[in-house]
Amino acid sequence: MKKSIRLKYLLSVACIVVPGIAHAAPAKHPGSDAAAATADAGSPATPPAAPQVALQRADEPAATDADAADDIIVYGVGTSRQLTEVTQAKLKDFVPGSSPLKALENLPGVNFQAADGLGNYEYGVRISIRGFNQNQLGFTLDGIPLGDFSYGNFNGLHISRAVISENLGRIRVSQGAGALGTASTSNLGGTVEFFSDDPAEKLGLVVAGGAGSNRFFRGYVRFDTGEVGPLGTRFALSYVHQDADKYKGVGPRRTNQANFKLVQPIGNAKLTAFLDLSDRREVDDQDLSFDIIARRGLESDYFLPDFRSAVLAAQIGANRGDTGQPVTNAAAGTSFAVLPLANVTDVNDLYYAGSGLRQDQLTGATLDWRVDSNVSISVNGYYHHNRGQGDFYTPFLATPGGAPLSVRTTEYSIYRKGTIDSFNLTLGNHLINGGIWFERNDFGQARRFYGLANGNTASRQPTDFFNAAEAFFTQWQFQFQTDTTQTHVQDSWQITPALLLNAGFKSVFTRNSVRTQVAAFPSQRINGTIRADDAFLPQAGFVFTGINHLEVFGNFAKNLRAWAGAVTGGSPFAALSQAAIALENAGSIRPETSFSYELGSRFKANHLSGVVSAYYIDFRNRLGILPRGAQIQGIPGVVANLGNVRSVGVEAAATYTLNENVRLTGTYSFNSSQYLTDVAGPNNTVLIATRGRTVPDQPQHLIKGDIAVTQDGFFGNLSGTFQSRRYVTFENDLSVPDRFLADITLGYNFDGGPLLSGLSAQLNVTNLFDKAYIATINSGGTVARGDNQTLLSGAPRQVYFTIRKKL
Repeated sequence: MKKSIRLKYLLSVACIVVPGIAHAAPAKHPGSDAAAATADAGSPATPPAAPQVALQRADEPAATDADAADDIIVYGVGTSRQLTEVTQAKLKDFVPGSSPLKALENLPGVNFQAADGLGNYEYGVRISIRGFNQNQLGFTLDGIPLGDFSYGNFNGLHISRAVISENLGRIRVSQGAGALGTASTSNLGGTVEFFSDDPAEKLGLVVAGGAGSNRFFRGYVRFDTGEVGPLGTRFALSYVHQDADKYKGVGPRRTNQANFKLVQPIGNAKLTAFLDLSDRREVDDQDLSFDIIARRGLESDYFLPDFRSAVLAAQIGANRGDTGQPVTNAAAGTSFAVLPLANVTDVNDLYYAGSGLRQDQLTGATLDWRVDSNVSISVNGYYHHNRGQGDFYTPFLATPGGAPLSVRTTEYSIYRKGTIDSFNLTLGNHLINGGIWFERNDFGQARRFYGLANGNTASRQPTDFFNAAEAFFTQWQFQFQTDTTQTHVQDSWQITPALLLNAGFKSVFTRNSVRTQVAAFPSQRINGTIRADDAFLPQAGFVFTGINHLEVFGNFAKNLRAWAGAVTGGSPFAALSQAAIALENAGSIRPETSFSYELGSRFKANHLSGVVSAYYIDFRNRLGILPRGAQIQGIPGVVANLGNVRSVGVEAAATYTLNENVRLTGTYSFNSSQYLTDVAGPNNTVLIATRGRTVPDQPQHLIKGDIAVTQDGFFGNLSGTFQSRRYVTFENDLSVPDRFLADITLGYNFDGGPLLSGLSAQLNVTNLFDKAYIATINSGGTVARGDNQTLLSGAPRQVYFTIRKKL
C-alpha cells in the first residue's frame, strides 16, 4: 500500500496558473491567489467582448478598468457558469471577526443562517445554495480542501478556523456546478472558494481592537516584512485573540489564531508557503423545540452555571423514569416545578451545558511555475491536524458514585495530507488543463463519558479538553481511513472571438475503511470498506459575447458526493450497523449524485451591471439520517434514501452605480426543491410521505438589498435580507415563518499627519431592528413529522466598535 501511495505522489503533476487562452496576445501571469481560480473549468479563457463592453474577469486578481477597481461584487464575466465574487472592499464592511460565510448572505441563491450576530458560532451556522446544504457543497482555501463543513467535521475545518478573517482577500461562489479542478468530493452543488491575502510588498504593521455587545473583545495585529533581500522574499505574520459571552445564558466563546504566509519569487516561478493555527472554544446554545419556545421563550438556555439545579433536574428525571438511571434522591420528587426556572416540564428542556472545542494546524506550500508563454504548472502539498471535542452534560448516564449526570463527549482527531497538482497547456485557440488530487485522511472518533462529582459546582468545565484516560465509560471508538484520488482533464476552445466552448470530465475514486477499536455494545461493532467511484463525471459549457453589453452562458455538470468516513456523517457508517455496510457493498445503498443544467446572461451598460440565470437540477439518491430519541441520548440514526429531488430556480442580481460615492445592489432568488417520491417502508408501505414536499430549510424566496456610500473619508453600508418560510420536517407539517433582517455599518478613514494617517474607526450594528426569530433549524437532526428539539434562536441587536491603525 505504501508503494502505491508513493507512486501516486510521483505521478502528481501541476496546478493551474494561467487563466486565459493567449488568443491575440500572450497570456498574463497572474498572482498566486489566482492560481486556484484557474482550476475553473468554466473560466479558463475570457473571450473578447463586444467593443462597448468593459467587464471585469472574475478570475483576475485585479480589476480591468477604473469602474471595476472598487467593485464590491463581481459577476463572473467570461465564465460558463453562474459565478459571483465578493471583493475585499465588501469584506471590510463586516465586523472584524465575522465568519467569512456571512459575507455571502447577500449573494443570489445563497441561504445563510447563524444563531449569533457574527455568524461565528459553528454549531449554529448553516449555508445552502440552490437547495444543496453545506455538506453537499465544496469549500477550499487557496485551492486546499476544507472538507464539507459538517459541524463534527471528519475531513477538514471551518473557514473561520482556517484563516483570520482580516487576512482574506476575496471569496468566490459558484452557485451552480463547481469547477472540475476543485479539490472536493462533496460538491454536488456549488463551491465556495476563499483566497487569502499575499504578504504586502512594503514594510507595514496593522493593529486593530474591537469591543461590543456581550463583552465582545477582539485584538488583531499583522506584520508585513515587505520585500527583503535580493531575492524579494516577503512574509506576513498575524495574530488575533477574540473573546465574548453568549448573548443569552452564560458561557464564553473564545478564539486564538495565528497565520503565517511567505511568498518567494524564483525566476519564472513563485513559492508560496503558509501555516495557520487555531484554538477555538465555544459554549453552545440549548437546542429548542416549538413546545419549549411556547413555554419558555426564545431566551431559554442551559442551567450553566447553576450546577445544583442541573443535579436536581437529573434526580427528578430519574425519579420519573425518564432517564433510565437509578433513583438517588427520592425526596426530590417527580415535579420539575421545584426548579428555580419557570415552565420546565421535561428533563430534556434544558441541560447543564454543551460545548464545542477545536484545535487545528493547517500548513502547505505551492510552487507555481510559468515554464513559457504556453505552459504552466503548479505543485501543491498540504497537511492538516485537528483535535476536537463536543460535550453534553447528560442526565441519561449518572457518574458512578458521583453526580446523577455525566459529561458525554464526541472526540475527533484528523491527520490529513494531500497533493493538488495540475497543468495548463495553450495550443492555438485551445487551453488544455488536467490534474490530479490525492488525499489520505486518518480520522479517529470516540464517544466517551466523564464523571462529575456531587457538589454545588461542576468539577469539569465545558471549555476544557479532557484526558481520555479519565473516562469512566467508552461507548465506541472507531478509526477511519479515507483515500481520495480525483483526476480531471478539460479543453477550452475559443472558436471565434465571441464564442468559447469548454468540455471535460473528472474521475473520482474514494475508499473509506473503518476499524472498531472499542464497542461497548456488540451490535455497534463495525468493520469493513465502502467506496464511491465514478470514472466519468462530465462538465460542458459555453460563453457567447457577440451582443453589445451582454454575454450569454450555459453549463451542464454531473457530480457525485463521496461517503463520509465517520459515524456522524452521511454514510452507512452512521447506522453503527454491520448490516448497513453489507447493503452498501451489495449496491443497495448508493452515493448521492446530481445533474445540473444552467443558462444565464450577464450585462453591463453605463452604470448598471448584473446577471440573470435559470437552472434545473436532478438530484438522485438524496440521503437522510433520521434521529431516534433526543440528540443527547446518542442513539444511532436510521440512514434512509429519501429518493430523488428536483430543483428549479431563477436568480437575478444587479449593481447600479449612482455616482462615484453611492452604489446600490439587489438580488432575487426563487428556488423550488421538492422530493419526487415517498420513502418506502416494509411491504410497500409509506414510511415518510415526502412526495411533492419541499426540502427542509430551503426558502422559496430570497430578496436582498445593499446600499454602499463613501464620501470624503466616510463610509457606510445598509443591507437587508428577506427570507420566506422554511419547513422543519420532511413532511412539511411544521415551519418557521418568513423574516427580514438588516445590518448597518458606519465608519471613517482619518487623514492628516502621522497620528491620523492610516487610522480608521468603524461601528457595526447587526439585526438593526432587533427582530426576534428562529435562525438555525435542524441543529439536532431532521425528523419525518412533529416537533423536535432542533431549533436555535437568532441573536438580538448587537453593536460593535472597531478602531484600526495601519503603520
